[in-house]
Formats: sequence, C-alpha cells, structure tokens
Amino acid sequence: MVEKTCCESEAYMKQQLLQIEKMLNPGFHAVCFVIDPKRIDDVKNQFQPIMEYFGNDASDYAFVLKASTEQEEKKLPLDGEHLGVTSVLKFCRFKELYINNSALPKKKEEMIAEMFASIDSANVRKLTPYFSSRFKQQMEAEEASARAKAAAVTEAAKAAARAAEAARAAEAAKAAEAAKAAKADRAAERAEFYKTTKQLIDAKQAAEEARAAKEAEAAIAAKAAKDAKAKHQKKLRRERELFEAYKENIENKIKKQKSKCCLM
Repeated sequence: MVEKTCCESEAYMKQQLLQIEKMLNPGFHAVCFVIDPKRIDDVKNQFQPIMEYFGNDASDYAFVLKASTEQEEKKLPLDGEHLGVTSVLKFCRFKELYINNSALPKKKEEMIAEMFASIDSANVRKLTPYFSSRFKQQMEAEEASARAKAAAVTEAAKAAARAAEAARAAEAAKAAEAAKAAKADRAAERAEFYKTTKQLIDAKQAAEEARAAKEAEAAIAAKAAKDAKAKHQKKLRRERELFEAYKENIENKIKKQKSKCCLM
C-alpha cells in the first residue's frame, strides 16, 4: 500500500518501488492512494510520479483510500471539485475505499476487513490477480539474462575443468605406468642384491647371536655375583646388629651392677 512519496529524486522513488515489488513477488494485488485531507492541495504532486511509474495497466489494481476522521471527511472535496483528486480517481477508475480514523477499534477492524474483501472481490474478476510494472518485468528479464550468462560461464568453466581433469588423469595414468615399470626394475635389482648378500647377513646374524649369548651369560654371572655380595653384606649387617644389641645389653647390666654397689 503506497500512501505518499517523499521529496526524493525520481530515480530513488523508482528504486524504492522496485524493492517493494520484489518483496511482493509475484506482484501486488492493490495500490491504494491515501487521500490526506491535510494535504489535499498536494495530491497531484504526491501521486502523479507513482501513476506515471505504474502506467495505465495498473488502473485495474488501483484504489483511492479516503482515510479521515468525521470532521476531516467534511473537508474532502466531492468528485470533480478538485483536479488532483479527480485525476487520481480517474486513474483508479473511480474505485474508492473508506476508513473512519475516529471509529472505535472494533469498527475500524470491520472497515479494514471490508476493504480487503472489496479488493479480493475486484481481483477475482481479473485474469491475473496481481500486477507487476514494466520496470519490474524489465528488471526480471535483465536478471534472467544475467543468470543465463552466469550459467553459461559456469558451464564453460565446468567444461574446461572437466577437460583439464581428463588431461591430468591421462598424465597420471602415464606416470603410473612409468612408475610401475621402474618399480619392477627396482624389485629385480633388490632380488639380485638379496640373493648375493644373504650369506653375509646370515653370518653376521649368527655372530650377533653368539655375542648376545655370551653377553647374556656374562650378565647372568655378574648378577649372581652381585646377589651373593648383597647377601653377604646383608649377613654382615645382621651380625653387626646382633653384636651391637648384645653389647648394649652387657653395658646395661654393668650399669645396673654399679648402681647397686653405690646404693650399698
């Protein structure tokens, strides 16, 4: 619903209307020109750019909406009394909607419901229940053309990518075949090398095993000696502990004997 235009450039107004049309995809069902009693003298300047933007094809979808209080309604000119209002009514094919701004909320809701019912009733009789401007149609055609070009560029890029991938795959297959042949040659060389060095490896392994066995025997002997030494030291510590305990016991007895002699 377009109520009024701002004091903006024509290009800005066109841009804003296009944005509104895009949000109302696939199109709008009604354009309402709200007659403000306080700006009655400015009606033509308000709505002429919008009427020119949409063109006569939008007349079937256009309505004059007189929204005012009971006091303001008395100030509204009758049909034919004001050139600006008459031009808007003519553009809207004299289809008028009314709402009393001073009515109670419930009554106002009923008026709004009647307005929508009137719009729906008018649209039912149309072949197309919505309308889009020539500017939107042009924009959609340009966008479709841009999408088609973008799709063509994308498809060309995909085709180029597929061709490059095929070339890489062929090169990879060729490289894989060469690598396979080289691997076979290296395998043959390794087999020959293993064959000629196996005896040396076996001999070295036998020597290593003998050395390991000798080291193991030496380690076992060293461990046994260490364990024997530890056992002997433990025995000595035990004997020393027993001796110290015995010595301490004798000293205690001597002290007791001396104490008894002193008492006597």
